[in-house]
Amino acid sequence: MRPALMIPKLRRIELLLPVLVILLLVDTGCNTRPYVTQERWNRGLVVILPGIEGPSVHNANIRRGLYDGGLPYALEIYNWHGGKFGPYYAFDEPEARIRAGELAAHIRRYRREYPQRPVFVVGHSGGGAITVFTAEEFAADVPLDGVMMLAPALSPYYDLTRAVAGAGGHIVNCCAPNDYFLKSLTSAGRNFDGEKGDTAGQEGFKLPEDASVETREAFTRLVQIHWSRDMRQESNRGGHNGWTNPSWIAATIVPIIDDWAGMPISRGTED
Repeated sequence: MRPALMIPKLRRIELLLPVLVILLLVDTGCNTRPYVTQERWNRGLVVILPGIEGPSVHNANIRRGLYDGGLPYALEIYNWHGGKFGPYYAFDEPEARIRAGELAAHIRRYRREYPQRPVFVVGHSGGGAITVFTAEEFAADVPLDGVMMLAPALSPYYDLTRAVAGAGGHIVNCCAPNDYFLKSLTSAGRNFDGEKGDTAGQEGFKLPEDASVETREAFTRLVQIHWSRDMRQESNRGGHNGWTNPSWIAATIVPIIDDWAGMPISRGTED
């Protein structure tokens, strides 16, 4: 009798598993927090880019941290996947750049409707790579107001010269030496720039010995935040997803964006 009684319980657990997964991935505060009110659109925009998993609890946590930290702008989670399976883009850089071009067009539409408002892009993991590709889409005289990479899936020696120009000189990379998850993905697969193995999300970006004067100048504008144990005070335990903790986002990322917003850059006219 005992085994027979256990079978219905196991089947009930199996039926509940999809529901539990959905609850884990959905931002339960999305209906109660005014992330994208008209007032916020009028003030500016922060685009949040998910990793290869797509919209999930991780990017919802980034948005919650930005909100809790007091940013007054619209906080938009933008799904850049284009209907394809996220990991696919680690093997197709040209296609990933197409998705970045679509995001750039989305930002330009916002700017036409809300001219002279600040626009920032924050990307996690694969979204960190799309953040860089998107920044490269903007001419130096019409740049974004700043970009933030959280554990980006790009190789350490990726040339950031164009991205720095397209970000208005405001660019940050967050990397953790204990991000073995990302390193395993880029070793089994690839970074978004096609390079296999080492990744800037773990090691940080590095300047090649033969870098041009322009690239060296651009590299001086890059701010790299390397994970340290004291970050645990804001619940950032490193690894791949520690950067998405709302408390750490509110304490560390929000002040950086506030500083960028206080240093307005020259915005030209979009073509």
